Amino acid sequence: MKKYISLLVVVIAGLFSSCGGDGGGGGTPTPGPTPTPNPPTAATLLTPVNNENCETGTNISATQATVAFTWAAGQNTDSYELKVSQLGGSSQTKSGISSGSTTVTLQRGYQYSWQVVSKATGTTATATSSTFNFYLAGEGEEFTAPYAATPVYPRSGSTVPLTEGKLELSWEAEDPDGDSLTYTLEVSPLDDLSSPITISGLTEPVAEVELVSGVIYYWRVTTSDGKNSTQSIIYTFRTE
Repeated sequence: MKKYISLLVVVIAGLFSSCGGDGGGGGTPTPGPTPTPNPPTAATLLTPVNNENCETGTNISATQATVAFTWAAGQNTDSYELKVSQLGGSSQTKSGISSGSTTVTLQRGYQYSWQVVSKATGTTATATSSTFNFYLAGEGEEFTAPYAATPVYPRSGSTVPLTEGKLELSWEAEDPDGDSLTYTLEVSPLDDLSSPITISGLTEPVAEVELVSGVIYYWRVTTSDGKNSTQSIIYTFRTE
Protein backbone atom coordinates (compact mmCIF):
# COMPACT_ATOMS: atom_id res chain seq x y z
CA MET A 1 0.00 0.00 0.00
CA LYS A 2 2.84 2.39 0.88
CA LYS A 3 4.32 1.64 -2.53
CA TYR A 4 1.18 2.84 -4.31
CA ILE A 5 0.95 5.99 -2.16
CA SER A 6 4.56 6.92 -2.99
CA LEU A 7 3.91 6.42 -6.69
CA LEU A 8 0.84 8.67 -6.51
CA VAL A 9 2.86 11.44 -4.84
CA VAL A 10 5.46 11.29 -7.60
CA VAL A 11 2.78 11.55 -10.34
CA ILE A 12 1.07 14.52 -8.66
CA ALA A 13 4.42 16.30 -8.23
CA GLY A 14 5.14 15.79 -11.94
CA LEU A 15 1.78 17.28 -12.90
CA PHE A 16 2.46 20.39 -10.82
CA SER A 17 5.89 20.74 -12.43
CA SER A 18 4.65 20.35 -16.03
CA CYS A 19 1.72 22.75 -15.53
CA GLY A 20 3.86 25.65 -14.34
CA GLY A 21 3.27 25.17 -10.68
CA ASP A 22 5.87 27.84 -9.93
CA GLY A 23 3.25 30.54 -10.64
CA GLY A 24 5.42 32.23 -13.28
CA GLY A 25 2.64 32.59 -15.86
CA GLY A 26 4.19 30.35 -18.55
CA GLY A 27 7.25 32.52 -19.45
CA THR A 28 7.80 35.23 -22.11
CA PRO A 29 5.70 34.76 -25.30
CA THR A 30 7.61 34.22 -28.56
CA PRO A 31 7.45 37.35 -30.76
CA GLY A 32 5.77 36.95 -34.16
CA PRO A 33 7.57 37.53 -37.49
CA THR A 34 8.38 41.11 -38.53
CA PRO A 35 5.97 42.24 -41.28
CA THR A 36 7.59 42.56 -44.71
CA PRO A 37 7.25 46.12 -46.12
CA ASN A 38 5.27 46.51 -49.31
CA PRO A 39 7.61 46.85 -52.31
CA PRO A 40 7.87 50.27 -53.99
CA THR A 41 6.16 50.99 -57.30
CA ALA A 42 7.67 52.74 -60.31
CA ALA A 43 7.65 56.51 -60.62
CA THR A 44 6.01 58.18 -63.62
CA LEU A 45 8.44 60.39 -65.54
CA LEU A 46 7.32 63.95 -66.33
CA THR A 47 10.06 66.30 -67.53
CA PRO A 48 12.10 66.50 -69.67
CA VAL A 49 9.34 64.94 -71.76
CA ASN A 50 10.12 61.89 -73.86
CA ASN A 51 11.81 62.68 -77.18
CA GLU A 52 12.12 66.38 -76.38
CA ASN A 53 14.20 67.61 -79.32
CA CYS A 54 15.32 70.96 -78.00
CA GLU A 55 15.61 70.90 -74.22
CA THR A 56 17.54 74.03 -73.24
CA GLY A 57 17.83 73.70 -69.47
CA THR A 58 19.45 76.60 -67.63
CA ASN A 59 22.71 77.49 -69.34
CA ILE A 60 25.67 77.94 -67.01
CA SER A 61 28.34 78.13 -69.72
CA ALA A 62 28.83 77.66 -73.45
CA THR A 63 29.21 73.92 -72.90
CA GLN A 64 27.06 73.11 -69.84
CA ALA A 65 23.48 73.52 -68.66
CA THR A 66 21.50 72.54 -65.57
CA VAL A 67 18.48 70.36 -66.39
CA ALA A 68 15.50 69.93 -64.05
CA PHE A 69 14.07 66.41 -63.79
CA THR A 70 10.59 65.79 -62.35
CA TRP A 71 8.45 62.69 -61.85
CA ALA A 72 5.25 61.57 -60.14
CA ALA A 73 5.92 59.61 -56.96
CA GLY A 74 5.66 55.84 -56.78
CA GLN A 75 3.82 54.17 -53.91
CA ASN A 76 5.58 52.73 -50.83
CA THR A 77 8.71 54.72 -51.74
CA ASP A 78 11.14 56.42 -49.37
CA SER A 79 13.83 57.59 -51.80
CA TYR A 80 14.71 57.72 -55.49
CA GLU A 81 17.80 57.20 -57.64
CA LEU A 82 18.09 59.17 -60.88
CA LYS A 83 20.16 57.70 -63.71
CA VAL A 84 21.11 59.98 -66.64
CA SER A 85 23.09 58.58 -69.57
CA GLN A 86 24.65 60.40 -72.49
CA LEU A 87 23.88 58.08 -75.39
CA GLY A 88 27.13 56.60 -76.62
CA GLY A 89 28.97 58.28 -73.73
CA SER A 90 29.17 58.50 -69.96
CA SER A 91 26.41 58.23 -67.37
CA GLN A 92 25.83 59.54 -63.87
CA THR A 93 23.65 58.49 -60.92
CA LYS A 94 22.16 60.69 -58.21
CA SER A 95 20.95 58.78 -55.14
CA GLY A 96 19.07 59.54 -51.91
CA ILE A 97 16.51 61.87 -53.52
CA SER A 98 13.54 62.29 -51.17
CA SER A 99 11.22 64.25 -53.48
CA GLY A 100 9.98 63.97 -57.06
CA SER A 101 12.46 66.42 -58.54
CA THR A 102 16.14 67.24 -58.78
CA THR A 103 18.62 68.97 -61.08
CA VAL A 104 21.71 67.69 -62.89
CA THR A 105 24.42 69.57 -64.78
CA LEU A 106 25.00 68.13 -68.27
CA GLN A 107 27.07 68.80 -71.37
CA ARG A 108 25.17 70.73 -74.03
CA GLY A 109 24.75 69.42 -77.56
CA TYR A 110 24.16 65.76 -76.68
CA GLN A 111 21.30 63.30 -76.50
CA TYR A 112 20.43 61.79 -73.12
CA SER A 113 18.25 59.09 -71.64
CA TRP A 114 16.97 59.07 -68.07
CA GLN A 115 15.09 56.83 -65.64
CA VAL A 116 14.21 56.75 -61.95
CA VAL A 117 14.57 53.85 -59.49
CA SER A 118 12.17 53.77 -56.51
CA LYS A 119 13.48 52.41 -53.20
CA ALA A 120 11.92 51.65 -49.79
CA THR A 121 13.35 51.21 -46.30
CA GLY A 122 13.35 47.64 -44.99
CA THR A 123 13.34 45.89 -48.36
CA THR A 124 15.82 45.32 -51.16
CA ALA A 125 13.02 45.37 -53.73
CA THR A 126 13.13 48.30 -56.17
CA ALA A 127 11.02 49.52 -59.09
CA THR A 128 12.41 51.12 -62.24
CA SER A 129 10.51 53.64 -64.33
CA SER A 130 10.29 53.73 -68.10
CA THR A 131 13.16 55.41 -69.98
CA PHE A 132 12.80 58.88 -71.53
CA ASN A 133 15.09 60.48 -74.12
CA PHE A 134 15.82 64.14 -74.81
CA TYR A 135 18.30 66.30 -76.68
CA LEU A 136 20.06 69.10 -74.78
CA ALA A 137 20.62 71.89 -77.29
CA GLY A 138 24.08 73.31 -77.83
CA GLU A 139 24.98 76.98 -78.18
CA GLY A 140 23.70 78.52 -81.42
CA GLU A 141 22.71 75.12 -82.76
CA GLU A 142 20.63 75.18 -85.94
CA PHE A 143 20.32 71.47 -86.64
CA THR A 144 19.55 68.72 -84.17
CA ALA A 145 21.16 65.30 -84.37
CA PRO A 146 18.84 62.32 -84.86
CA TYR A 147 17.80 60.28 -81.87
CA ALA A 148 19.82 57.16 -81.21
CA ALA A 149 18.33 53.97 -82.63
CA THR A 150 16.64 51.55 -80.25
CA PRO A 151 16.15 47.84 -81.02
CA VAL A 152 12.88 46.38 -82.24
CA TYR A 153 14.20 42.85 -82.89
CA PRO A 154 15.97 41.20 -81.26
CA ARG A 155 15.44 42.81 -77.88
CA SER A 156 18.62 43.28 -75.92
CA GLY A 157 19.48 40.21 -73.83
CA SER A 158 17.10 37.89 -75.68
CA THR A 159 17.80 34.50 -77.30
CA VAL A 160 16.61 34.18 -80.89
CA PRO A 161 16.51 31.46 -83.58
CA LEU A 162 18.22 31.71 -86.94
CA THR A 163 16.48 31.07 -90.23
CA GLU A 164 18.80 29.18 -92.58
CA GLY A 165 21.74 30.68 -90.67
CA LYS A 166 20.47 34.25 -90.97
CA LEU A 167 18.81 36.81 -88.72
CA GLU A 168 16.90 39.94 -89.64
CA LEU A 169 17.64 42.80 -87.23
CA SER A 170 15.35 45.82 -86.99
CA TRP A 171 15.37 49.05 -85.03
CA GLU A 172 13.63 52.41 -84.82
CA ALA A 173 14.98 55.96 -84.90
CA GLU A 174 13.64 59.47 -85.37
CA ASP A 175 15.00 62.83 -86.43
CA PRO A 176 13.59 65.90 -84.63
CA ASP A 177 14.06 68.01 -87.78
CA GLY A 178 12.17 65.51 -89.94
CA ASP A 179 15.20 64.76 -92.12
CA SER A 180 15.59 61.51 -94.06
CA LEU A 181 17.80 59.03 -92.26
CA THR A 182 20.42 56.47 -93.26
CA TYR A 183 21.89 53.77 -91.05
CA THR A 184 25.09 51.80 -90.50
CA LEU A 185 24.71 48.45 -88.70
CA GLU A 186 27.59 46.75 -86.86
CA VAL A 187 27.38 43.19 -85.46
CA SER A 188 30.20 41.31 -83.72
CA PRO A 189 30.75 38.39 -81.31
CA LEU A 190 33.20 40.64 -79.42
CA ASP A 191 31.86 43.07 -76.83
CA ASP A 192 34.05 45.92 -78.09
CA LEU A 193 32.58 45.43 -81.59
CA SER A 194 36.02 44.93 -83.10
CA SER A 195 36.09 43.35 -86.58
CA PRO A 196 32.31 43.63 -86.95
CA ILE A 197 30.00 42.68 -89.79
CA THR A 198 29.23 46.17 -91.12
CA ILE A 199 26.39 47.16 -93.44
CA SER A 200 26.36 50.84 -94.45
CA GLY A 201 24.04 53.09 -96.43
CA LEU A 202 20.82 51.48 -95.22
CA THR A 203 17.77 53.60 -95.97
CA GLU A 204 15.39 51.40 -93.97
CA PRO A 205 15.79 50.41 -90.29
CA VAL A 206 16.25 46.73 -91.03
CA ALA A 207 19.04 44.43 -92.25
CA GLU A 208 19.71 40.69 -92.57
CA VAL A 209 23.03 39.21 -91.44
CA GLU A 210 24.51 35.71 -91.55
CA LEU A 211 25.39 34.45 -88.05
CA VAL A 212 26.44 31.32 -86.14
CA SER A 213 24.21 29.40 -83.72
CA GLY A 214 24.99 29.37 -79.98
CA VAL A 215 26.92 32.64 -79.96
CA ILE A 216 26.42 35.90 -78.03
CA TYR A 217 26.47 38.85 -80.44
CA TYR A 218 26.82 42.60 -79.83
CA TRP A 219 25.34 45.22 -82.15
CA ARG A 220 24.76 48.93 -82.60
CA VAL A 221 23.41 51.31 -85.19
CA THR A 222 24.73 54.69 -86.30
CA THR A 223 21.95 56.98 -87.53
CA SER A 224 22.70 59.92 -89.84
CA ASP A 225 20.53 62.76 -91.15
CA GLY A 226 23.19 63.93 -93.62
CA LYS A 227 24.43 66.66 -91.27
CA ASN A 228 24.74 64.96 -87.90
CA SER A 229 24.98 61.35 -86.78
CA THR A 230 24.19 59.55 -83.54
CA GLN A 231 25.57 56.19 -82.43
CA SER A 232 23.39 53.93 -80.31
CA ILE A 233 24.57 52.11 -77.23
CA ILE A 234 25.67 48.49 -77.72
CA TYR A 235 22.91 45.89 -77.53
CA THR A 236 23.30 42.12 -77.20
CA PHE A 237 21.52 38.87 -78.06
CA ARG A 238 22.25 35.14 -78.22
CA THR A 239 21.53 32.85 -81.17
CA GLU A 240 19.94 29.44 -80.62
